[in-house]
Amino acid sequence: EWLKYFALFFNKEAEATEIFNGIKERYVCTAENAEACNLVNSAPLVAWSPLWYPPFGWTNNDNSQFYYQAIEAAGGSMIVCDTGDVTSSFGGEYMTDEEFLACNAAADVCVFAQDWDQLYQESSVRDVLDALPCVQNGRVFDNQKNGQNDWFESRISNPDVLLEDLVMAIHDDSSVYGIGFHNRVWLRDVFANETVAVDGVCEDTEEAVTVLANECVNVISTDCQAGEFSEQSSSKENVGKVSLLLTFVWGVFLAVNFG
Repeated sequence: EWLKYFALFFNKEAEATEIFNGIKERYVCTAENAEACNLVNSAPLVAWSPLWYPPFGWTNNDNSQFYYQAIEAAGGSMIVCDTGDVTSSFGGEYMTDEEFLACNAAADVCVFAQDWDQLYQESSVRDVLDALPCVQNGRVFDNQKNGQNDWFESRISNPDVLLEDLVMAIHDDSSVYGIGFHNRVWLRDVFANETVAVDGVCEDTEEAVTVLANECVNVISTDCQAGEFSEQSSSKENVGKVSLLLTFVWGVFLAVNFG
């Protein structure tokens, strides 16, 4: 919505509306496909772990956050762990190792909102992680595939790409969800030798950034059972102008509010 707001000041209303509608249409289409597939396939249970914060423990999650909405829209069922017995000096609630394991014991897929490699190096939590079924089954993702910072940057203006990432992660890279085989942008399969990208440097502020969003076609529930690969064309059309305008608007927003 911010895109359309700032477009008013630069006579870019039509272009902004076209970009916004494209993002919305891809998101809605992907979400509807996930809902249709859930009629014939059970929704995988997804554990979302925001952060391990020593010395207190594991941060809890709740169903008011963006990740809950995105996981549910992607056809998953997020496990809510919204309480904890440990209270920090600044009032935050944290889960003990035992609470963390008990809450996420049934998870089919685990997503960690931090660098898995660094987390797993911590000897004090390695045994806890190894006890998770999702770890034992090799169904673990973190948010570092496009670098350590991009999760907090371009993800915000690309909800359609985030949803496609989650569909691929939750449903084991299935190609029956109307988006073909989407190459995940942020969610990294930590057991598939996927590396953490090096954060890029913006050499040319007027150059469009590359955004990867697959086009979506509607499917019906019977398509979800077929299991046939149907690769959709990546949305190269308008990617350049979409990215450039998003980058420009974000720069104006920062200048207006923080300049």
